[in-house]
Amino acid sequence: LLLSDRGLVGARFGYLGGFHLTLLLTSIALHLPRSATAPHLVEKFLQTYAEWNWERDIVYPIPSLANRVNYKRTLTKEPMVVLSIEKPHSNLTYHASWNSVTSLSRGFKDAHTILSSGGSWKNICGENPLEEFIDGHKAFIKLDVHFWGGDCMKGRAVIGWLESRVVSLLVQLHQTVPEVVARLWPKRLVDEATSEPDARDPNGFYLFGLSSSLSQSHAKSESKQTSRSSADIYAALVGCLRSFEHDLHSNARYYDSSDTFISLLHVKRTQLPLKVVIDPFVWSDHGIDRAEEEEDDEDEPPFDADSESQIAQQTNDVASAAGSWDAFQMPSSAQRKRAAAAAKAKNTPHIPAAKLRTSADVYNRLMWDSTGDVSKDGYVIGYEDRFKGVKEMPLTSWKREVEDESFIPFHRVVYFKRLVDGVHIWDRKTKVDMVFGSGVGASL
Repeated sequence: LLLSDRGLVGARFGYLGGFHLTLLLTSIALHLPRSATAPHLVEKFLQTYAEWNWERDIVYPIPSLANRVNYKRTLTKEPMVVLSIEKPHSNLTYHASWNSVTSLSRGFKDAHTILSSGGSWKNICGENPLEEFIDGHKAFIKLDVHFWGGDCMKGRAVIGWLESRVVSLLVQLHQTVPEVVARLWPKRLVDEATSEPDARDPNGFYLFGLSSSLSQSHAKSESKQTSRSSADIYAALVGCLRSFEHDLHSNARYYDSSDTFISLLHVKRTQLPLKVVIDPFVWSDHGIDRAEEEEDDEDEPPFDADSESQIAQQTNDVASAAGSWDAFQMPSSAQRKRAAAAAKAKNTPHIPAAKLRTSADVYNRLMWDSTGDVSKDGYVIGYEDRFKGVKEMPLTSWKREVEDESFIPFHRVVYFKRLVDGVHIWDRKTKVDMVFGSGVGASL
């Protein structure tokens, strides 16, 4: 509730999500006696993470097992580390950036200070957190987005893609202007005076509050210059925004200037609307994607002339039995697909095999099990592209995160191939599995 009210929640933006909070709380709860109550847990939580050194320390969900975990951290890429419970141990806060971690740390410290001084929970959460966020910064980055295409699914794709790029912007800002801390308010905002309750399309903006970095030594280590003037910092900041904006406009997959407007501006607090509120916009289809015909492509059998002719003959027979074409009702698309699959299955010899292990299981084994003779760089994944057919990608380049632009669901994986000899060690179509020995395969 505290992080949500304070605008410090949202894993896709580099903040903490519910799962991360559960692990952080678990790590604290295991140190408390059984008689500890919820207020004790909250107090210890805020005290611990207000003093936590995120650059140095790692959060182990089960602290007693910390000595058994050998995790090599890359500080330049992992400003925050919250490890998973099960092996292989991985960092679950992979979207965290230096800016988001600094904002979280400040939030924990402020909350702990208020609590220590006898403040109530209402004081900790704030009367109007959004207003306090705006009043607490003199300058902002304003990310405007307006979509007027009318297609809800496309609009959601544009907004989702834009939000997925926020982490990249935060990383670039730190690399370009480490003297500045950029804190994102993780919700789309609007000007209350111009907001339309019945708007058909989203028209709002995101705000990044800008403040001076507390850790000047860290800023100097990241920057190749020991000190820069305000004018130089401002020029670097604007240059970063223009570069990022150009990258957004260059993405032909999501950005279309005929129905989308995106801009990045550096603005002062006085340039913001008088009353900024959270965008109340609701998609007209209530966020429910319509069914797409393409979703059935994977399970749809290829065209078979014999099966099509059988379907046509069955159609003629039904029409003849009815006595008239007027009484005949054309079978639906789903019925035609089932009939085609049944006709093909009748002419295709059955391959008896046990259930095939999933492509996700194979991926995890190849990526994280170091006992094999071939390194993970020695494999490629063959996957089904909707427009170009089967394509290949190195195993190590596969993106599992839904928020990633290059995300491909595992149900599109066709095979895993070993590069040294070109053998398909797992194949969905032939049911070969040389990794686990399921299907018709043998153990690797």
